This record gives sequence, structure tokens and C-alpha cells, in this order.
Amino acid sequence: MDMELYKSVVDFVRNHNKASTSHIQRAFNLSYNRAVPLMDKLEEDYVISPMSANGKREVYPEIVAELQQQIKVLTADLKESQSDFAYAYKSVTSWTERAYKQREKVELIKNEVERFQQSGSPLDLNQFLSNLIELATFKNDHEFTDHLLVPKKDIEDWYLDEDEGLWLDHDGIDGNLCELDIGKVQPVKHKEYLITQSNTLYAARVWDGEDDHIAWKLFESEEAALEAAKYCKQMYDASESGAEQ
Repeated sequence: MDMELYKSVVDFVRNHNKASTSHIQRAFNLSYNRAVPLMDKLEEDYVISPMSANGKREVYPEIVAELQQQIKVLTADLKESQSDFAYAYKSVTSWTERAYKQREKVELIKNEVERFQQSGSPLDLNQFLSNLIELATFKNDHEFTDHLLVPKKDIEDWYLDEDEGLWLDHDGIDGNLCELDIGKVQPVKHKEYLITQSNTLYAARVWDGEDDHIAWKLFESEEAALEAAKYCKQMYDASESGAEQ
């Protein structure tokens, strides 16, 4: 969708208090097929009301759209917090159970040592050592079946897919950001580990001057992302114009 056109349509609807498809068609010289998606987005963004039984729509005050946007943000934050809490609670519960099992293991090792001290013999030494190794080796513990030891570098970056409400790794979020429009900037919530507080990064397509595939990149500030996006759009448009000549 042409967002510049959409912004102009929003201004027109609010300034003239007109909320019909035909008004937009005439004002912007659009076909019906182009006007309908604009009307759908106006309704989605709470600029206009759904169509009533008599076929009419109302133009909402601008404050309605602002409040609805705040509600969306709060709802997303709540959903994220609930997901974080559930994950943290599961982790705490799991590690608490593990701690109790480790305490039981210490008691078993202690008992084995006491048994050998009281009744062991040199002939029993190999069996004693084997028992200690078995008790102390993590890989034989059934309580570790739901844990996986991986390098820190493989798990420290996660990105929120707001449509699905899921945290994805770099490869997972790539499927979304590789479709980002050239020249546009998209906020992306980021975490180092799933149970830590999130921060917001900003994604934009960047121009490298060599590769036809314009990759996306994350920036810590929106200003830096906007600057990179603007430059990318300028260079892309220039390259397209040159190719057409």
C-alpha cells in the first residue's frame, strides 16, 4: 500500500468528514479496487467506523485512533509480560526441582563414602569409585532431560514477531524483515535471553552498492535507521532509473 497516499486519504477524511468509498474515489481519482483497501485500513486504524445497517460510516475523532493505538501497545506488552512470566516460572520451578535432586545426590554420595569407610576394602575400591562417578556425572541424571547446554552466542539474541506473539532467533525474524519495504523503518523488540527485559531496535534495508539483494540491518536508534533507509531508497531509485535508460 502507498503510505503517502494513505496519509493523504486520512487527512481528507478527517478534514471533510466524509467516509464513503465514492468520496475517496472522486477526491483521489482512484478505481474502486484501489479505494476498497484504503477503506479497510481506515477502519482498521479507527479513522472511520464499520459500516452500519443503513450503509453509512462515521468519521471518528482523532483521539479515538490514538487511544486504540495505545490499547494495542498495552495489549502487546501484556502478552509479552505474560509469556515472560510463564517462561520464568517454568525455569524457576525446573531449577528448584533440580536443586532438590542435587541435594539428594549429595546425600547419596555422602552415604557411599561412609559405607566404604566403614566396611570397604581394597578389593572394593574400583566399585566404590565407579559408584561415585555414576552419582556425580550429569549426563546420567534423568533430571537433565529437559535442559540443553548450548554456547551463549547461540541463544543471546531474540526478536519479537508481534503478529504471532512469538520470540524468534535471527533466522526466524529474517523471514519478516527481508520483506521490509525499501526506505521504511520497522521497530523490533529485542532481548538478550528470553527472560530478560526487552529493548527496541529499528530495522531498515541498507544499500551496499554491490549486491542486488538489499539486506536488512538493525539499528539502536530510530534516527540512524531512518537515515540508512532514506539513503537506501535514494540509491535504489537511482539504480532503477539508470537501468531503465
